Amino acid sequence: DQRLPPPLPPASRTVGQVVAEGIALYRQSFWRALVLGIPVAVADQLIVDRPVGERIVLLIAASPAFSLAYAAACAMRQEEQPPWRVWALAVCVGVLTFLPAAALFSWFAIAAVLWLGIAGHAVPAVMAERVGFVGALRRTVELGRADYIHAAGSFATLVLLFVEIVKATFTSS
Repeated sequence: DQRLPPPLPPASRTVGQVVAEGIALYRQSFWRALVLGIPVAVADQLIVDRPVGERIVLLIAASPAFSLAYAAACAMRQEEQPPWRVWALAVCVGVLTFLPAAALFSWFAIAAVLWLGIAGHAVPAVMAERVGFVGALRRTVELGRADYIHAAGSFATLVLLFVEIVKATFTSS
């Protein structure tokens, strides 16, 4: 059992610490966390070898499932079960903020990651802070602007980890 050092305050956490905390959280709830990856795994299988336009449409169609999984990860982290209206708002905000990333990802994945560095914290804002729709959009921009490099770096790290896991899965079989 290797214990992590106590987390730094949010403003000074490194991307590595954010990833390590995420891995520790998923390790504690492995089966629930595994389920969270199903929407991404299914979407990945559906978009492989498709033309760009079809990939964009499929990513947009999958955005409610992605947003629900993201909200569930937030609820898991918070160790609470928010009311259904919070879930519904988180999914709606997640879909809206993911649309540009869905359109950009197939063309230029880095641009999608850079967008998520600004817009990607709307779902956690709804789930943790219980802000409304406009409040979530304001909060995600505020969080993204406060430390954009860390915000975008966290999303880039997740994308890189996902790509490496996919590559390892398909090259080992």
